Amino acid sequence: MKSKSNEGLDFFNLLIVRTGIHVYPNPVQEHLHFEGLSKQAMVQFVDAMGRIALKTVVAPNASTVDVSHLGAGLYQVMLDGQVVEKLLKE
Repeated sequence: MKSKSNEGLDFFNLLIVRTGIHVYPNPVQEHLHFEGLSKQAMVQFVDAMGRIALKTVVAPNASTVDVSHLGAGLYQVMLDGQVVEKLLKE
C-alpha cells in the first residue's frame, strides 16, 4: 500500500525522500554529482553482470565522480553498500 505522503513520486524521487541523497545527471556522460551527503561515503558502480566497475570515496564537500571512462550501459550506484540509484551511462 502506498503512503499518501509519497503518492505521485517516481522511483528515483522516492529514493531522494528516503535517503536525502540526490544523484545527477541521469543519464550521465562524464561527471556524476552527489548532493545531500552528510559524511564521507564509499561509492561503487556495479555493472549489469554484478562486477564493480568503479569504487571510490566521496566526501560531502567534493561530491563529484568522473565516470567518463566507464563503458556505456546500466549501473547500480551504491553508497556504503546500499543501492541508491540505477544509472544510465551514455
